[in-house]
Formats: sequence, C-alpha cells, structure tokens
Amino acid sequence: MRILLDTSAIIALAQGTEEGIEVQKIISENSPAYTTALNAYETKYKLFDKLGPEKAKNIFEKILDYAVVMPITIETAIIASELKQEKKDFGAVDCNTYAVAQYNNLILVTLDNDFRGLKDTIIL
Repeated sequence: MRILLDTSAIIALAQGTEEGIEVQKIISENSPAYTTALNAYETKYKLFDKLGPEKAKNIFEKILDYAVVMPITIETAIIASELKQEKKDFGAVDCNTYAVAQYNNLILVTLDNDFRGLKDTIIL
C-alpha cells in the first residue's frame, strides 16, 4: 500500500503521541510515505505555534527524512476544486491533500475526521 500523510498524521508522529506511534508503524510497513507541499507548509506553521521556531524547524526538516513531498499540479487542483464544490466546509489544504492522494493512487493517513466517508482513507 502506498500512503500519503496528512498534516495531522505528521504532527502526531512528530509529537510521539499514541496515534503518532500508529503512523510510524504504518510508515514502516509502507515506506516510502508521501505528503504534499501544502501539508509541509501547514505542518511548519502549526508546529511553530505549538512548539516555537527552533523545535518547529528541526521537526520540519525531519519530514523530508520520512516523506517524499508531492507537488500540487493542475490535475490535482481540478480534482480538489471539484471536491470543494461537494464539500463546501472542507478546507483548501484538505481538498488538495485528498486530490493528490486520489490522483496518485495513494491511501490517505490522517487523524482528521473531516475525511470520514471518503474512499481510500485511514483515519486513526
């Protein structure tokens, strides 16, 4: 199985929570893991707010050790915009994350219940 990590999964992994341990197990069984450039952006600012600049920088740099960063393309942007039309309350980063996963045949790993009901998604 090929997996894409949502921001919530990356943050749980970085913080070593119970869910983060589960994320690590999934990664170890399905390496390499992927994420998106937007999730990298979101992870950095959320960690900055929670942990401060130095710790956030260190953790952010480690993302590249365990996840290949996938770009947002015009094809994934089209999928994301169609999803946004269906799920008006879905955030832009979430729409693009799911679109990248779908376009690249990846299983999305997340802790975010907003993805509940979407195919090819593991919610921890």
